[in-house]
Amino acid sequence: MKSIYSDHKERVIKKLENLVFTVKNKGLYFIQVSAKTKNEKQMGGTDDEDLRIEVNKRKFPQLANSERYFDSPAAFSGGTSKGLTKTVLFFLWFESGEHHLSLIPDISATLVGIDIFQAAEDSDLSELNLPLNNSAEDGDRRDWITFVLVDTSLSSFTVELTLTRRFLDSDDVKIVIDDSIKRSNQNRRQKFWYFIASLIRGEKQSEKFVVDLPPGMHYLEFWADRMPKLEKITFSNLTFKILATIQEKIEYKSQQFDFNPKMMLRLAKRESQFDSGATSGAGAKGLFQLTDITIKQIKELGFEISDPYDIDQNIEGGFIYFNWLYKRYENQKDQIKKTLAAWNWGLSYIQVKGEFNFEGLPDGVKKFINDVLGDYDFGN
Repeated sequence: MKSIYSDHKERVIKKLENLVFTVKNKGLYFIQVSAKTKNEKQMGGTDDEDLRIEVNKRKFPQLANSERYFDSPAAFSGGTSKGLTKTVLFFLWFESGEHHLSLIPDISATLVGIDIFQAAEDSDLSELNLPLNNSAEDGDRRDWITFVLVDTSLSSFTVELTLTRRFLDSDDVKIVIDDSIKRSNQNRRQKFWYFIASLIRGEKQSEKFVVDLPPGMHYLEFWADRMPKLEKITFSNLTFKILATIQEKIEYKSQQFDFNPKMMLRLAKRESQFDSGATSGAGAKGLFQLTDITIKQIKELGFEISDPYDIDQNIEGGFIYFNWLYKRYENQKDQIKKTLAAWNWGLSYIQVKGEFNFEGLPDGVKKFINDVLGDYDFGN
């Protein structure tokens, strides 16, 4: 396992922080973030500290409610972690190039550390062993560790834990898989806690969980009572979906940026007919026909394109620029039409405020907008 980034300078963050890191080789990576967030009582107020993470602008919401982010298992909520350290591990497939990690606090949060590792170069792993040696800080029932599996299927996982039995209050561990609590048959009074040190012999515990999770996003949560230690977790038959086609990559990126995927596909088809090697007479390049001026603007927005004919770079840059234009016309009537007009005709021709006169646009710009907002069949 190869480390590509490590930061263990503990600090309080009160505003958005963006980390840019570079991946030389495509493969399976995991990002480990540890942080502390306080509840409202510890804050002496009426609101908890919270922290959420985005990777390449991808959000990680609740599975049951795609609009809730700060109380997702992938986030850090003071209401459940109670000022103690929680660790979230994101498992993702990265292509080579530049990637972005965003830390987004609500009020504030204490960042304990960030580590990024390359775990493997294969997208289909029969077994992945992950030594953790993570001991929970002493405290009552709270969320402790979450594994976030992104675009992944999983057959089973095996955990190795150390739990200590004490006279009055022993270690316990609860396991939640995609919002479903694994119930224990050891004690009806504590059926929601799977490993209960007061009922077991010996400190070391190991168990295999057969889950058969289909491709998608999955959360494996470990909750701690007192001070259990997760020694190791082993994943069996772990498979990551590789986005093979241009259509899949644009649809995936549309989901990240919250744009209609059919519209973004129409935009790429209108620009280049899905030809990643296309070059216009004006020098626009690649799938989204990015000009040198646009590429410079994208760099100022935080993403550098070294090869505009590279499919992934062009798609990433195209979406970043389109999103920037869209936000430029935020809260304006005909926001999407203004965005498309500025994309096709130029910023200087489309004012941020004021009435948008569609009929007054050049015929070519009107046709462009209608084509992108129209309906193409992308199945052929």
